[in-house]
Amino acid sequence: MAEAPRKGEEELLANVSHEILTPMNAILGMTELVLDSTLAEEQRRLLLTVRSAARDLLEILNDLLDVSQLHAGKLALDLAPFGLRASLDEIIRALEERARRKGLGLVYRVDPGVPESLLGDAGRIRQIVLNIVGNAVKFTSQGEVDVRIDLDAALTIDRIVLRLTVADTGIGIDEAMRTAIFRAFEQEDMSTTRRHGGAGLGLTIASRLATLMDGSVELESEVGKGSTFTCTFVVSPGPASGHILVVEDNELNAELVEQLLRRRGYEVTLATGGRQAIELLAARRFDALLLDLHMPEVDGFQVVRELRAREASTGEHLPVIALTALSRPSDRDRCLAAGMDEFVSKPVEAIALWRLLERFVAR
Repeated sequence: MAEAPRKGEEELLANVSHEILTPMNAILGMTELVLDSTLAEEQRRLLLTVRSAARDLLEILNDLLDVSQLHAGKLALDLAPFGLRASLDEIIRALEERARRKGLGLVYRVDPGVPESLLGDAGRIRQIVLNIVGNAVKFTSQGEVDVRIDLDAALTIDRIVLRLTVADTGIGIDEAMRTAIFRAFEQEDMSTTRRHGGAGLGLTIASRLATLMDGSVELESEVGKGSTFTCTFVVSPGPASGHILVVEDNELNAELVEQLLRRRGYEVTLATGGRQAIELLAARRFDALLLDLHMPEVDGFQVVRELRAREASTGEHLPVIALTALSRPSDRDRCLAAGMDEFVSKPVEAIALWRLLERFVAR
């Protein structure tokens, strides 16, 4: 008998949240459109406040929906290959900005032993990090927040246990409250809730998501000195996202591009010149080619001419992305006319390069 009222409450919460989310999306969308127009300084300031408040409300609504789904056992993991470091970069940058506004330090590092390519629910892992680290930043007024991701157990063929450790120099948590903070809607005390804001759902969601990933969240704390949250979760080794050939005669540039690609989960082969690139292309299959244009003896244009001539008889087409210090529209046109698919100017921006590769490799 008790199950029916609970199910009704969960359905009501889901329906009400959905009805609120619909106008909230319109409010945020229209606010963005107005912010993109010509405004007086005071008008822009007021609209930025509206946008910030709307985003806060949207975050609370999404938390409510997640808690409802977790309680009902309806939240499933969406497993897909991802790169951990790249996946967390945007969140960490946002949290760094929050910490900077409060005058806090935010230290973040990932154990080099953590594989680049993983299989798991990247969105839910980001949510765990956002909730635990965001909570630490919220309740720390001075000092720093230290974030680490390490291997918690030895690697196996199909199982990797990662450990997220978040240590802060904040207000600390009384021993009597250390269990309660993982229950929905409870923070350190009501005065703290009023002072710092939020519905007290972040740690509840992080704990439930960790459990969903065969992990857990543990807490050590001392009032007035800070807290350390340790969260474990299980992922699997992921396949490389694609066998990429990088042709670059500058050692430093080659190392940079290689690290950017490996961080995203790609398998990288390096060639230091055009002649070596031609030999590798004849001997092996690749998913994409990153090609420096300006090299001695055999340059990038000669490489792509020979590649396209060979492909004319096979019907294949290897995506080629030019890497060059030139950035004029005419330079891009020349590359495309020569048979290249896209053009990236140096210095290479990681996100732009990743997006291009994902587009071409997926295609």
